[in-house]
Formats: sequence, structure tokens, C-alpha cells
Amino acid sequence: MFRSLQRAVKQSFPSLLFLRGRGYPSLSFFTRVLSTESTETPRERLDYDVVIVGGGCAGLSAAIRLKTEAEKHHLDLSVCVLEKGESLGSHVMSGCLLNTDSLSTLLPNWKELDSPIKQRVKEEGMQFLLGKENSFSIPSWLIPRASRHSDSYVVSLSSVVRWLGGIAEEKGVDVFSDTPVAGLLLQDNKAVGVVTQDKGLDAQGRPTGIYQRGYEIGGKSVLLAEGVLGSVTEEAIQRFDLQSPQQRTFGLGIKEVWEMSGCEAALGKVVHTVGYPLQRSFRDRMYGGGFVYFEQPNLVHITGLDYADCRVSPYEEFQLFKQTDFIASLLRRGERLEYGARTIFEGGVDGQCRCVFPGGVVIGEGLGVMDMASMQGAGNAIASGVVVADSLVKNWGKVAVGACVEEVETALKNSAFMKQLKRSRGQRAAFEKGLLRGMTFAFGNSVLRGHAPFRRAVAPGEDWEKTKSKAESEKLPARDYEKPDNIVTFDRENSLALSGLNYPQDHLSHVQVKKGMEKVPVEISLKTYDGPEQRFCPAHVYEYRKREGGTTELCINHENCLHCKTCVVKTPKEFIQWSVPGSGGPNYSNM
Repeated sequence: MFRSLQRAVKQSFPSLLFLRGRGYPSLSFFTRVLSTESTETPRERLDYDVVIVGGGCAGLSAAIRLKTEAEKHHLDLSVCVLEKGESLGSHVMSGCLLNTDSLSTLLPNWKELDSPIKQRVKEEGMQFLLGKENSFSIPSWLIPRASRHSDSYVVSLSSVVRWLGGIAEEKGVDVFSDTPVAGLLLQDNKAVGVVTQDKGLDAQGRPTGIYQRGYEIGGKSVLLAEGVLGSVTEEAIQRFDLQSPQQRTFGLGIKEVWEMSGCEAALGKVVHTVGYPLQRSFRDRMYGGGFVYFEQPNLVHITGLDYADCRVSPYEEFQLFKQTDFIASLLRRGERLEYGARTIFEGGVDGQCRCVFPGGVVIGEGLGVMDMASMQGAGNAIASGVVVADSLVKNWGKVAVGACVEEVETALKNSAFMKQLKRSRGQRAAFEKGLLRGMTFAFGNSVLRGHAPFRRAVAPGEDWEKTKSKAESEKLPARDYEKPDNIVTFDRENSLALSGLNYPQDHLSHVQVKKGMEKVPVEISLKTYDGPEQRFCPAHVYEYRKREGGTTELCINHENCLHCKTCVVKTPKEFIQWSVPGSGGPNYSNM
């Protein structure tokens, strides 16, 4: 369905000499994975007015809106979307409840189109899990107003993204899948495009017979819509000093899609859970909870990555969640279809980075648009794409001559969705003091319509810095994980088989220990923290093995990687370098 970048380059610009004559005389790029081929060899090149990195709902919405508004303003804008997944939606995972207000702005007639957005929320509730056997329903009047979703739809975000991709192509957007981006093209410390990742490197980084050097994709404006912890976005944040003055914090969402018989009457039902297994008392400071959405029934469990106990395994906590009578009674008559995992940004508006940098803008979940009160982000991601596209078209005269468009930042700050996000300020931080305080704040903030006093920011320190040592963790209550029963609970290897993982054989690892930190895994992570990466990774990428002679080494099973990015923020000293692979990863179909 979507175009091949290699074919597009050959068809559009058969002459390499002509390509190099398109401008940008002194180009450089920064990237985490450097090509082994000489950098003196010129790269083949395409040029667009707007280059969008990431084919999720934010990137595609921005592309659609750019073409729509450009036509109204009699502008002929060329727009491309570069998606690292094998196809659109293959790397997209979300709950997902979609508030369609922003979609109605983007596509006023979307209900008349053949969209995958069908199932409206018909019934919702909140369940407090006291343990494996006991739970109770929280009265509806106690559920915060912001946590109600009567105007939302239960959707597969993968399906929504594929649908948006088709509309983008109809509008004239060039959508390139299987096109990972390695870094930004820079000229005079300004982004003037991107460089796509090299393909066909072996495990030692040497070109193979199918080697293909990455392309330069020039653009007058670059939109980064990679999602949470996107590699190019994180590089831009560091290079252009876009960091928020407030602390960022993240969570890990693990999801399964099930097929169940006899649940037709429950379609449209949404249940959120708090309590067990993460919070085993009202004073427990672990953050997280679960969702059960009945469209094609799916489960989501989120664990805040600022947890202290180094023995915690978010994957095993998810298995405990499924073992509760409330959940297990549903699953025993079903069959698992898909499994996946992804980090989410939990810092709210306080932890957002600056969105505008010279030559580009950060949009979507990379900016941090998850509403921690409603636990919804997809609608806000769409809204961010729409707002930025409108501002770019309105100020295209400045963009075309290379000016930094501060108006874009102003437009985002004054947008309706950003004002709504501000009402949720302090929500995540309140739970750092325990479940009771967190729920009290959420209820009070709802009653006061987002104007609760005594808000506090997330505690200082990166998520990994909040991990206690093995010795300190052993003083905390034990967390006992049971062997899987292969009916409701499963081990990680069994689950990975349902994620569609696919990497080229003998390819260069995209997950490596940072240079200069080679001793950190064993000397610090293993000896001090008992190697928490063995437990927090939902794909079993990391394990410690004994070598001959009795020494221990960290083994990285990069071919298991789900691109969740947990290791980027939770490994001690952040010793993992996660780079965009040339190809491969999960292949989600209904996540």
C-alpha cells in the first residue's frame, strides 16, 4: 500500500549529480548508528517542503491537515511521512480509548467514511482489586469526572493509523514504511531534513550483499512524531536544549488482545482497575493499574517506572493482574491473539519538553500529551498534529525562508487540548505519596474542575535513580511471582511469539552498551541492583550468563526487542544505547 523509499528515489531523481545540486552545500548529520561506509560517498536525496518522522496518529494527522490547509491557502506543499515499521500500525500500541473531538476537526465527515472507529463506550466502571480473590466496584459518583469516557470510542490504534495513512496518501502525501530515520540533517545548527538508517549491515557492522546506504531527505520543516522516547526526538532535545525544567517520568504499558466467546453483550464496556498487584496497601507508592476494554477484548497493565524495588518485574505484575478472579474469570474462556509493550510518558504538561527547535517541531507523544487524569493520549496526539499544521501553513512564508517559527509554540500553548492537560497537573506526582493521597487528589481536582491547590511536581531524579539497591529492596515486602499456567498466564518467550517479531538474520544490534560504560552492567547493575534489566524488560532482551572461568557477562538478545524503550530510562546509569535498527521489530496488527 505504502511506497518504497528506494523506488521513489530512483524514479524521482535518476541522476545522483542532479540530487546533489538541490542545495544545502554544507550538510552534516548526527546519529547514534554510524554507517561503516565512507562518509565522503554522497547519499542519494529527496526533497520535500515538510518531512514528518513517524507514521503514528500525530504524524499522519499533521500530514493530512497540511495538505488540506495548503489547498485552502493555494499552496503547493510536498509532504512525506517516514515510518520505521514494516507497515503503518505495525509498531503502534495503545489502550486505546479515543476522544474524537480532534478527529472531527481533522476530518469533519469521518463518521461517513469507512473508518475502524465503530465501538462507542457504552458502560464503564472502576474496580478496586484487594488481592487475587477479592475486589469491589468503586461507586460511579466517586470516579473523577476526567476519568469518565462516555464520549470516547474503544479502538485498535494500529487500525486507526492504517486508515489515516490511506487518507494521507489520497491527499497526496508520500508515505514511506520500513524507513527508519537515523538522525537530523543539520546546516548551521538548524535542521534541514533527516538521514534514513543504513540497511544490510551484519552483526559486526559491515556491509553485506544487500547493503543499502541511508538517504538524505531534505525539508524546510521537520516534524518529529516518533512517539515516546523517539531516538531522533531525544537527540534533538539534547542538541537544542529543549529539556523541561521539571522531572520527566515514564511508565511501561503491557497489552494483550484476546478472543473471547459469549462477550458480545459486553462490547463497549470499559473497566479500569486500581490496587492489587502494584498497590497492596493504601500507602503503597508504586504507581499503575489495569484496563479491560471490550472491543476485541484487550487488557492493558501499566507500571510506573519510578518504582523503588529492584526485584519488580512489570511483566510478572501483569501476570498477577490476570490471576485475579475478576480478570481470570474472563480469560479462561478465551484465547490470546497478540502481545506487546510500550513506554508511556507520565510527566504531564509539567514534564513536557519545548516543542520548537531550529527547523523543526516535536509533536504527539514525544512531546508528552498523555492526559494522566483520563489516561488518554491518542486524541491529543491528533490535536497536536492539527494545531502545528495549521500554524505552519499560516506562517509558511517564514518557514520557507528558514526562520524559526515561534508562533507554532504559541499556538500549541494556547490550544484547547493543552489547556485541558493543564487541569491534570500534579495528578501523577500525587500518587508518589501513596494510593490514598493520589486518589484523594484526583477526586478533589475533579470536583474543583482542575483547580485543586497544593499541586506538586514529580520528585527530582531520573526513574533509574529511584531504584533501590538489592540490599535495600530486600527490606521491602516480598513480591512472589508464580510459574505460568499457560491458560491465563504465560512466560515471556511464549508471549513474544504473539508479537510478530521479525529481524533480519545476523544483523547489527540496535541495543548496545554505551561506549565507556562497558563495566557498568556487571560492576554496578548486577552487583548493586541485581541486574534489574533482566526483570523490567518485557521481551527478555537482557540476561546475565556465566562464562568459562567463572566470570559473568551481560548478554543482549536484541532480536527479542519490542521497541518499548524501557531500558533507555530504567537501566542503572542509563548504560544502554538504543538506536533505530535498519529494519525489523514487532508487527502488530490489532494493537
